[in-house]
Amino acid sequence: MCVAHSKKRRHNDFTKLVNLSVTTFLRRKPTRTRVVAIALYLALFAWSIKRFGLPIDRIAVTGWVLVAFIFANVGRSWKDQFAMLRDWSIFTGMLFAYEYSRGLSDQLGRPISYLAVRNFDRALFFGTDPNVWMQQHLNISKVLSWYEYPLAVTYMTHFIFPPGVAVL
Repeated sequence: MCVAHSKKRRHNDFTKLVNLSVTTFLRRKPTRTRVVAIALYLALFAWSIKRFGLPIDRIAVTGWVLVAFIFANVGRSWKDQFAMLRDWSIFTGMLFAYEYSRGLSDQLGRPISYLAVRNFDRALFFGTDPNVWMQQHLNISKVLSWYEYPLAVTYMTHFIFPPGVAVL
């Protein structure tokens, strides 16, 4: 009986030591822990790309971004973790509401209203549709011109810049 009690005590001491070591490591080396967590995330993301392809669906991209934030927050206090989740839940909720509302007009039997925006653009630009004008004057061949690359990057910043600013 004494031997069994001794083994149980050693197991409990070992468990406490491991838990204490992990907790101490997270407190003392949060940057290193965060780097390891981000490396793990990148490995999972690379595996996912290889297995399923690059995520292009808005919901999948949002999920991967939120998981990246969680991995990047490893080692921070619980208060910081919950604050990050609270802050990003608003953005995520708006994104999901937008995704749901996209098909809502079909469910309600209402036609899609797209002429109002086009007519407003034409009123601002004296009867010319600026989108059509830009496409006619900037993209006249099937070969991409030098200026189309910075325009594409500028367009993509619409999706990257607002969440990036929110992270800061």
